[in-house]
Amino acid sequence: MYLIIIYMNKNFLNTCLTIAGSDNSSGAGLQADLKVFTLLGVFGFSAITSITVQNSKGVKESIPVNPELLKKQIETIFEDFNVDVVKIGMLQTKENINVLINLFQKYKPKEIVLDTVIKSSSGKYLLDKDAIDKFKELIKISSIITPNTEEAKALVNIDINSVDDMKKASEKLLKLGTKAVYLKGGHMKFQNEIIDIFFDGSKMLEINYKKLPLKENIHGTGCVLSSATASYLAKGESLENACLKGRKFLQNQIKRAIFLGSKYLYMPLTQQ
Repeated sequence: MYLIIIYMNKNFLNTCLTIAGSDNSSGAGLQADLKVFTLLGVFGFSAITSITVQNSKGVKESIPVNPELLKKQIETIFEDFNVDVVKIGMLQTKENINVLINLFQKYKPKEIVLDTVIKSSSGKYLLDKDAIDKFKELIKISSIITPNTEEAKALVNIDINSVDDMKKASEKLLKLGTKAVYLKGGHMKFQNEIIDIFFDGSKMLEINYKKLPLKENIHGTGCVLSSATASYLAKGESLENACLKGRKFLQNQIKRAIFLGSKYLYMPLTQQ
């Protein structure tokens, strides 16, 4: 007779909590975050902020969850589990933002990756216009924010038409209180490349990727980048390295993007 003893190590997996909207088409939002966590070997928890109705043609409707329900979702995770990194996506209302600010004062997450979701690629606002000022309070306690140029304009009121403008915007964004900025240049009209900017106050990096010959925009790129960055942070990478590895992961997913519906391309998220 053999006696087998199993030792339970509560920290045997790195963990991320995504606080984001639900995308019923599973190309973005909370569903995409969880796929990325799994692909990168991180255990994912989730808290839903909003129920969206969308497909490859765009977002049709979004309904925020009750703030008390959001609060309970997050509390139950922190009360029972170790959370290495919090990744935040769509919040929609200032009431939901308030919930996060209050809970983070209590639980003090180690790292917060804030994807500044303000408007969808199809043009629908995903953050109430009266919530921008409250949103900036959340930026103050984040480890890194990952806006695109349109979101940067909304946050710091600066025109962005060149790489120099992107660098100036990154400096202004950092002054909002975050530790680092990853400014995405995918919306810029550079001829043959995509240029992103990483800035942490001491180092300004240009990250260049060849522009791929795609026939349509890709759904969920911002979500995938921020959740990949969160995953690498959870695994012990620095903010800079987590961003660089996250961006490389995204580029590999973009190369595999396919038409699942009638408009935007979707990343399968089935392999690294």
